[in-house]
Formats: sequence, structure tokens, C-alpha cells
Amino acid sequence: MTAVAIRRSLPPSVSLLIVAVVATGFAAATVAASILWWLTPAMVCTILLGWHRSPASTNPDADPAELPSATRRIVRDTFGRLPPGEAAQLLRAIVQPARSLFEAARSNESLSPALLGDCAELVDVSCATAAELGRLEQLLARDASIASSSDRRILRDGVKSGSALLRDRLSHAADALAKLYVQSIERGSISSDRVAELAKDLTAEVSIRRQANTELEALLR
Repeated sequence: MTAVAIRRSLPPSVSLLIVAVVATGFAAATVAASILWWLTPAMVCTILLGWHRSPASTNPDADPAELPSATRRIVRDTFGRLPPGEAAQLLRAIVQPARSLFEAARSNESLSPALLGDCAELVDVSCATAAELGRLEQLLARDASIASSSDRRILRDGVKSGSALLRDRLSHAADALAKLYVQSIERGSISSDRVAELAKDLTAEVSIRRQANTELEALLR
């Protein structure tokens, strides 16, 4: 990772910690212990090494600095809870074009605040959708005996159909954001109608799915 990449992706909390360490260390070295001239850079290197080895550093989609702070926090929390699997992969496919869109907005005036707000809303509700898909994935993987009786096979089929629906919804969201990004590159007329529509549909769907998942979890215990 280059120095420029580190500066761009370094979280504010880590940046503030480094500034505090450098300021305190060099001040102390000036008035008290000269050895701190050597120890302070070593401490900074240790902080940077620890951050570089963290998941947020190796997987910027899990902590997307380009997105608004509230959306970034939702994405980070969702990835932190999601088990490895298709839900995490689909969410990553949504976050990636969203990151590109917000990065492009710095130099592309056609990406209006209202349009970017629709994109952020779609990412937010996609996180909730991915979380519910993750719950269904865990239900399917948790107990192989789900299919041991006709009633439980019916429940398992319900879990599978719910998973398929949420996968489709997330795939559509990823496609919409990717197409919007292509439009922004081509500098053509940009419309976020599809993004806003998907965000609205996903909001309604995830509310229904969350309740259904809770009922399924109770039945499959």
C-alpha cells in the first residue's frame, strides 16, 4: 500500500492517534528524554502496522471511507455481523459501485446531492437486506435435520425461497448502482429514479422478511 493510499484510507481515529503520539513524543523528547526521538517513530510504525493488518485496511469495502459517515458506519457494522457467504459477497457488489459514485462526485457536478442521497439510502437498506439474507443462510446451515420431516421440509423450502428473493433484490441493487456509475463516467443524463424505486421496494421487503425470519427461527428451534 502506497503512502498516498494510506493517507486517503486512514480512519480519522487512527490519524488522530498518530498526531497525538507524534506531538506528545517529540515534545517529551525535547524537554526530557532524547530517546523518544527514536521511540516515537517506532510507535507510529506499530500503530500503522496494526491498522494495516485489520480487516478494514485489507477490505476497504467493509469500511468505505468514500461514503457518508452514517452509511459508512452501517456498512461497517453489517460486515462485522455477516457470516462469510453469499450475503457478504452481494453486499460487497453493492458497496463497490457506491464507493466509485461518491468518489466520482468530487469532480462530477451531474451527481447531485439528491442523487447521492438516493444511493446512500439504497446502500443502507441493502445492508439490512444482506443481514436478513445472512440470517437465512445461517438457518439453512445450522441444522441439517430441518428436512427430517415433511413439516420441516416445508419450512426449509420457505427459507430457500426467501433467500432467492433477497439475492435477486440485492443483485438488482448492485446492477442499478453500477449502471448509474457508468452513466456518470459517460457524462450523460443521469437519473436515480431506479435507485430510489429499489430503495423503497427493499425497505418494504426487508421489513416483511425480518418478521418472517424471526418466525422461522422460532419454528426451527
